[in-house]
Amino acid sequence: MTRVNTQTERNIDYLSLALLGVPIVQHAGREVTFRTRKALALLIYLAVEGGIHSRDELAALFWPESDQSKGRAALRSTLAYLRGALRSPSPESEGGATRGGYLIIERDTLGFNFEADFEADWLALQASWMAARSPVQLPAYGEREQPNGRPTPATLQTQLQTTASLYRGDFLTGFSLEDAPDFDELGQYPAGKLSPPNEPGFRPPDSVAS
Repeated sequence: MTRVNTQTERNIDYLSLALLGVPIVQHAGREVTFRTRKALALLIYLAVEGGIHSRDELAALFWPESDQSKGRAALRSTLAYLRGALRSPSPESEGGATRGGYLIIERDTLGFNFEADFEADWLALQASWMAARSPVQLPAYGEREQPNGRPTPATLQTQLQTTASLYRGDFLTGFSLEDAPDFDELGQYPAGKLSPPNEPGFRPPDSVAS
């Protein structure tokens, strides 16, 4: 989704995050199941928000009714479930920190590893939206790229058609946490990270010319 994959490359061990619609997570071509709803929610939050988050912050977000000690304990259990689902390595030396796999795990902080091999539909949509809003200049006959390296209108149309097929519905359709209202605000819209589908210029798959 954020990169172009050939059929052969589809067999490579990578993570796929599809959040435009009902959330679907796949690893190595197989759908990932999560032991708890909050394990999936934790992955979604880290990937969408980006950056590094303190464990205290995450505990307060996902377990707002618990005190710090109980919230941290619940977070540790949820993180263990998430690592198991993603087959992510456990923290090793150097203060209990690891950057292997898809998570950045440190003693007091967590984050998503954007250097890992993954794809994400909302990031692909964002990239296509940005490309579509960039000024285009018709290239010479037969050229596939403009002089500045940007795709030609024809190539851009193909990219938009491919990206539009990733749109299965609203962001995080049907996914929420009743006991974590602050997380549910994420489902309303990943502010600043994705152009909303109802903005001018976005068309769902069935309206894109083939």
